[in-house]
Amino acid sequence: MEILKVDSRGRILINKRLREKYGISPGGRVVAIERDDGILIKPIDTSLDRLSEILAGIEWSREARKRAEEWLLKEARKS
Repeated sequence: MEILKVDSRGRILINKRLREKYGISPGGRVVAIERDDGILIKPIDTSLDRLSEILAGIEWSREARKRAEEWLLKEARKS
């Protein structure tokens, strides 16, 4: 367990050891998953990240976008 610092803009500073261990590089993306006991921060699997980029260019109905986002979050929780 690590104690992390939040800066004045709300950014969480992740130390080098954890970034290297979980493959988080500058400009990399993570997902913040709300849980009953707090927030889980996980690196985004590059295949899910790429899928998200592809789907971002498509015009979605509100319901379809919600279903897609729920699916992406579900997949992120698995990995």
